[in-house]
Amino acid sequence: MSKHFASTLALALALLLPFAAGAESKYDFELYDLNDKLVSLKKTRKAAQMVVIDFFSSSCMPCKRAIPRWKKIHRRWSYRRVKVLIVAVPDGGDRDKSLKRIRSFFKKQKVAFPVVWDKYTLIAKRYGVAKKGGLVLPQAFLLDGRSKLLYRAADPQTIDREIARRIK
Repeated sequence: MSKHFASTLALALALLLPFAAGAESKYDFELYDLNDKLVSLKKTRKAAQMVVIDFFSSSCMPCKRAIPRWKKIHRRWSYRRVKVLIVAVPDGGDRDKSLKRIRSFFKKQKVAFPVVWDKYTLIAKRYGVAKKGGLVLPQAFLLDGRSKLLYRAADPQTIDREIARRIK
């Protein structure tokens, strides 16, 4: 069984059984990063006070412009156990070409946090970012270490203010 088939099967099962034994939250997921390393939100959030999840598409200009701000938030709050995680989604059309554009973009950005690939937009659908008719971007979510949704916003500045409010 190929690694990508296995990950797709795991994602399908995760969508069908979000509250099965061991699954603590409908927000948890496992996706491969751009280097084919499996990233688990459950493991990430257990090591964090808060996790920022930002959805990204290479065709979304506000998403692209936000990356330097997410980098700043990562630098500002990582010592307080705030993790940043980007969920990249296809920008329509060919998924392989979309992944190549995303890899190229993030190779230039040199981010210090994970960027994972939601090939079939299953996680984006679970979070309400992918709906009939397309994607609602930009969208970012702030979760606590127990996976409780704390805040949802369309821009990094609002998330940054919310992190500051909750930490102080």
